[in-house]
Amino acid sequence: MGKLPEILLFSILTIVSITIQAATQCDVLFPELEKVTIANCSKEKIDITGYTNGKKIKMQGSISYGEKAYVNFDLKLKNDFITPANTGRYITHIDSKFKIAGSKPLQVIHSDSTFGDGQKSKDNTYYACTYPDFQKCLMLEFNGSMNKKNASLIISRIFEKEW
Repeated sequence: MGKLPEILLFSILTIVSITIQAATQCDVLFPELEKVTIANCSKEKIDITGYTNGKKIKMQGSISYGEKAYVNFDLKLKNDFITPANTGRYITHIDSKFKIAGSKPLQVIHSDSTFGDGQKSKDNTYYACTYPDFQKCLMLEFNGSMNKKNASLIISRIFEKEW
């Protein structure tokens, strides 16, 4: 009976350690933000709140993997660049597209508006995919003002992180 409490204690400490390590690893992704609160930081769900220049920023998103990962975000390829497929119940408008150089080159598009069911507040969303393989894609929505330079830095760091 003496081993059971030790095993239980070890299991609890391991879970706490992994949780703290994951949160700490995510902290380094967002140096542009102050007072960062991490509700979730996994490839399935990114949910981060922080402040920049005294204004609250909330980021939500997820990462998709696999051949044609962009399809999971209702994207398609047009002239070898990601673009909204607009096959769902809403229409995504893209106001800019650009590339981010690095060890994992990225294609990025920014949506300043999405029209359709429940999409009224979605006016600052970035979609990014590794290029040229398109096997890892990200959708990251900012609720609050985040300039393109800082958003690009955050996106790059998310892609560099091993999930």
